[in-house]
Amino acid sequence: MKRWGKISVLFALCAALWLAGSAFVAPFRYRGGTVDGLELKGLTPAAAERVLRERYVRELQGKKLFVEAAGDEYEFTYPEIGYSSDLAEVLKAARDKKGDYIVSRRFFLLREEETLGGICENYARRAVSARVRFTGDYDKPFEYTEGSGAHFIDFEQLQKDVRRSLETNFSAVVAKTVYAPEACRRADLEKERAKLSSFTTCFSPDKTARVHNIALAAEKINGCILADGEEFSFNGRVGARTESNGFLSAPIILEGDFVEGVGGGVCQASTTVYNAALLAGMEITEQHPHSLRVGYVEPSFDAMVSGKTCDLKFRNTSGKDIYIVCKTTGNSISVGFYGLDNGVKYVRKSVVKEEILPPEQEVVAGDEDKVLRAEKKGLVSEGYLIAYRDGKPVSTRKIRRDKYTAVRGKVQKSEKIVA
Repeated sequence: MKRWGKISVLFALCAALWLAGSAFVAPFRYRGGTVDGLELKGLTPAAAERVLRERYVRELQGKKLFVEAAGDEYEFTYPEIGYSSDLAEVLKAARDKKGDYIVSRRFFLLREEETLGGICENYARRAVSARVRFTGDYDKPFEYTEGSGAHFIDFEQLQKDVRRSLETNFSAVVAKTVYAPEACRRADLEKERAKLSSFTTCFSPDKTARVHNIALAAEKINGCILADGEEFSFNGRVGARTESNGFLSAPIILEGDFVEGVGGGVCQASTTVYNAALLAGMEITEQHPHSLRVGYVEPSFDAMVSGKTCDLKFRNTSGKDIYIVCKTTGNSISVGFYGLDNGVKYVRKSVVKEEILPPEQEVVAGDEDKVLRAEKKGLVSEGYLIAYRDGKPVSTRKIRRDKYTAVRGKVQKSEKIVA
């Protein structure tokens, strides 16, 4: 047992002496060579790495990256800019073989995606389409709200440009901005709401009941939006000419004579709408002439309506909505049509083909001499619609032929009439 104890002590002593010797082995030092111009001779790898990394940081602290985006400038410096290198590999290679080595460094923007994405987000704006409101006001029928296009920064291009700058000479980067127009511009809205036509007829302001009826009909028509393919009905829009619907009694034409009737004057409103519709290129599907010639429009361009049997109808075939506005003043009614302008303008032409003499006037007895009903010639007329494009006539179309009855005069004589 004593012999084995001595051997154990001997082994323990040898091990202690080996460990003590290992602790005092001198660290490796370079015998020569350079890395990025640094003389390595006498330096340990750790010391060489520390010196070089401190140099790299000082160099990086003197660099700046400028990014300009939509008028704003962003400046990036260390430590927002970092770098990676193969320094460890180079120092290891220099241990094995002396030589002059160059470290490869790559600069990068820390949190690149988040940082550049923030710049892009600050500038990005979605497109807002222009909007329009139909006011129904004759003089200013539409109110427009301007739209705005989308603009944004091309993120991928900005990322490429920043990386290229950091890889070369830290030159300033100008972000590429992209503009995309709004889906619907004001010009697009205005194009579909161009003034197609307007027509005005005049009346006597003294006939207050008649003026009231004309204004009421205009009020009911004003603001009408006629969709593409939709048919307009005057009777359907204005409603029954009754006192409960707001109309008053005024002269109307009935069976070739002027008599009192509720809604008198409404035919002037329908006639004004009819002519505006013709000039706007609407497809007339129903219209009726008066039995007698009227004074507020040329022959073959009147449009008589009655509550039950006669209507004014036309269809919108323009491909877009049609907007109708009406206005009355003290002595006139005006109607305007708005929609998509196809470049064709229309002109009306009334042609009298024949005059019809009235029969001999009727004479009745009375207290004094006076005219009870003025005689009026009848006539046969035709209405034409002439289409123009670029100021030149392209077609002439006869749209109707009418016959207006002559009015037999009626006078009162104070003298006794001899049979």
